[in-house]
Amino acid sequence: MINTDDKLRCTQGNHFYSEGEIYKVGRIVNNKYFQILTDNDADHWYATLDDRGIYVSLIRT
Repeated sequence: MINTDDKLRCTQGNHFYSEGEIYKVGRIVNNKYFQILTDNDADHWYATLDDRGIYVSLIRT
């Protein structure tokens, strides 16, 4: 279970999240989606929680 203000360690970095860094969980959207806050807690990405773990899916627009 994920809760607002939980802290998560990034295990695989990308352009927005650095491997090994700790990020804070923001608003819980529902039982599958939640926010992961970035540097200043004002910016965020949506993450998915399922049987594979927690991940952030990025799409190119």
